[in-house]
Amino acid sequence: AVASVVPDAPGCGALHLASTVDVLYWTDQGHGTVKSLTRTCVQTTIASHEVNPGLIIAAGPYLYWVNSTVAGAMTTSTIRMVYASGGTPSDVVTEVNATGGIRGLAAVPRGTQIFYSAGTNVRAIGIAPSGPAFDVAHEELGGVPTALAISGDMIAFSTDINGDVDVVTVVAGTVASCGKRDPNDPSGEALLMVNCTRVARSQGELYFGNLVLRNGTVYWSNSGSIVSNPVTPNVAQNNQQITSSSGGGALTTFIGENSTDFYFAEDGLIEKTPPIVGSTAVNLARGQAAPSSMALTSGGLYWSTGCAINRTAP
Repeated sequence: AVASVVPDAPGCGALHLASTVDVLYWTDQGHGTVKSLTRTCVQTTIASHEVNPGLIIAAGPYLYWVNSTVAGAMTTSTIRMVYASGGTPSDVVTEVNATGGIRGLAAVPRGTQIFYSAGTNVRAIGIAPSGPAFDVAHEELGGVPTALAISGDMIAFSTDINGDVDVVTVVAGTVASCGKRDPNDPSGEALLMVNCTRVARSQGELYFGNLVLRNGTVYWSNSGSIVSNPVTPNVAQNNQQITSSSGGGALTTFIGENSTDFYFAEDGLIEKTPPIVGSTAVNLARGQAAPSSMALTSGGLYWSTGCAINRTAP
């Protein structure tokens, strides 16, 4: 059964979801709010009068989200933070660029250091104590890092423009370099990588919203399939298909950080699969129009459809 837990609120623009074990959080871009919902459906407004809030994550005692404005070709994005229990939000860092502002956001489990993608870089900033932002990785051939996933000292990300999936190893004081051409290779195919492993190249219909890094393997969606590769430096990769969407459509959202199974959506369907090569997707819900964000709590699996949020048992 599918339950509507947040009624449709026309004018939202987009809803972005995040969660902890027991609480759902989301940003409402059009109405400028950040809200929470407990498993017993108690709704709380955490922040209001925000400017186009989008990406949101929950880490440790904190919530982080990204406010953005566009002026001509330039996007100004600001990461904001607040205690999840409430309080006055504050700015963390602001980035201005022509590549969409801040495209990805992630944090260490305690929430004391956050990572984000901006321009052709992945950057980090400490929260407790706070400090200036610094580069962690750089894409050498103009790729634009988007979604981020963290596991230990590794960060995985997909890249717009060139459609690659890279994994960098964070080393204090070193900026990982991804994809620089080897000037000694006449074919132009050899790459000089520094603390960086390219697990996939030139994905045709790469989804830039999310990917998963677990147990040394990266999982991402390419059109209607979830595919994977192990993080093995200097080894030719061979994408392994985990599953494909049962309706044949392109994936519109994909999560898998907090559960054994992966959950994903295509227009009309909510689905799940174990992270096993060759699995068959299981339908959890039908008739879901344009699901665009997803989160999992102990109270169920949530997703947005337009300006509403629905829930079902996972």
